[in-house]
Amino acid sequence: MVKLEKAIGLSCRGIYHHTKDKLGLFKGVVDTYIFEPHKVENKFVFAEDISLRDFLQTYIEGVERIMDYLSNELGVDRKECAKCYF
Repeated sequence: MVKLEKAIGLSCRGIYHHTKDKLGLFKGVVDTYIFEPHKVENKFVFAEDISLRDFLQTYIEGVERIMDYLSNELGVDRKECAKCYF
């Protein structure tokens, strides 16, 4: 917790103001950086008349956006992020 306090600039009390406990903190991080970016609606917009080719292209572009987002948020190189993504 001490390292976390220094990294984000909040006291332990401030951290627990936003999360109930360490489990709540863990779930918040996982939700933000794992589940939320990988929601299907973040990768493409559904359309009934879309071809398979257009669907795949749109999906790939969505994955690239998510990798860029995670790379920026986590401060890691895009290539490293891509390795971790898959």
